[in-house]
Amino acid sequence: MKPTLKTIVFFLSINLITNLATAQYKVYTEDITNFWEAYDSIQKTTDKEKQIDILQRLYVDRGTEGLHDFMELRGGKPEYWQMFIEQEKERFERIRPYTLSVLKQKKTIDKGLEKFKDIYPDFKDGDVFFTIGIGNSGGTTMGDRVLIGAEVVANESPDWAVQIVMHEFVHTQQVVPTSNHLLAHSIFEGMADFISELLIDEPLNVIQPNGHVAFAQEHKKAIWKEFKNYIAENENNNFHGWLYGNGGQTINGVTMNDLGYGLGYLICRSFYENSSDKKAAIKEMLTTEFTDENARAFLLKSGFVPKKDIKFVTNFDFKPVPEAFGRKLRKVVYGYKIKGNNVEFRIKAKDVPFEVERLSVAGSFNNWNPKAEGYEMQKEKSYYILSLPKSDFNEGNSYQFKFVANNNSWLQPPVQANNAEKDNSGNKNLVLQF
Repeated sequence: MKPTLKTIVFFLSINLITNLATAQYKVYTEDITNFWEAYDSIQKTTDKEKQIDILQRLYVDRGTEGLHDFMELRGGKPEYWQMFIEQEKERFERIRPYTLSVLKQKKTIDKGLEKFKDIYPDFKDGDVFFTIGIGNSGGTTMGDRVLIGAEVVANESPDWAVQIVMHEFVHTQQVVPTSNHLLAHSIFEGMADFISELLIDEPLNVIQPNGHVAFAQEHKKAIWKEFKNYIAENENNNFHGWLYGNGGQTINGVTMNDLGYGLGYLICRSFYENSSDKKAAIKEMLTTEFTDENARAFLLKSGFVPKKDIKFVTNFDFKPVPEAFGRKLRKVVYGYKIKGNNVEFRIKAKDVPFEVERLSVAGSFNNWNPKAEGYEMQKEKSYYILSLPKSDFNEGNSYQFKFVANNNSWLQPPVQANNAEKDNSGNKNLVLQF
């Protein structure tokens, strides 16, 4: 029997609906292979300008939308990659096979994201882009896109990419906290760790036996005891070392970064395990807007809090953010001064929230490289200072930068800085303007 136009339209509609239901994400790895093609090509010449041109043509011009997003968020120019490769040649040779192994991990990533769609019916579309960046970000998001800097996170593990993709993809599904306090942000980040564990079907303490989740499970009581001292704090320069590196916390004689993630993981795991409807629990976690009071309510509902501390958690007052201290906060240009023919980067020692062995400046003017020669700051009385000639910068341009402690702890701009800009992933950088 010859099909009618109505029948054809019906089947086309069913096919379209089926495709829309399954094609909700895509994993892009082209930037990895393009980078190594460019890398091999620049080895054939010692001419710096030719190398920059090759990187432009073979990497940047052929780059995915994800690479260009990454460049917008974290910086990146052919000149930066040329300098990065020149400075870190040994590193690139070492990580090359690790970054290329992501091509073999796409099936496992697909499996995890398919499971995400199953456990969370309101799963939102998104794409994953693997890139080679300039050494300043392992993973971030921009809208519905996950952007992975393979040169930072790639390692010898055959599945190194899977957990970080799951973690970052969770962020694309969450409601970003509106609270500036430690509790909300710890739950937000710990949730991404916990749900990523559900998606990969392997405990994080097994995958990363020396990581913050494993440490949090082993030292749960001691971490909670210390966390209570900070639970009411506002951001205050990187959450007092509980999140995003920045010095870490010392628990039972061991200093560990990102224990806010670890504690947030334990809170979310307790919430999930104490919920009879697991899919409803996932939905509640992902759709809750973590204001201060929503974070408190979630913590109490999770069942994580010891009985002896329930009254404390119920009654403590969140400390006001600096703008609400009862007087208008005076906004200032922070982090640098123009003095004669020099640019003087400066930060008060008391604004560095922990002891440091090395403090440096990293920004768009030095490839975001905290180890770059000539950018280490020196302590002078109550300040750390670095003076550079104005001729190192182009008049009329603006440059983003941050202060970096011990080569890996990136200090956040304080609330009084009127020269801070937030990027699309919520990260703030200081801005040097000529």
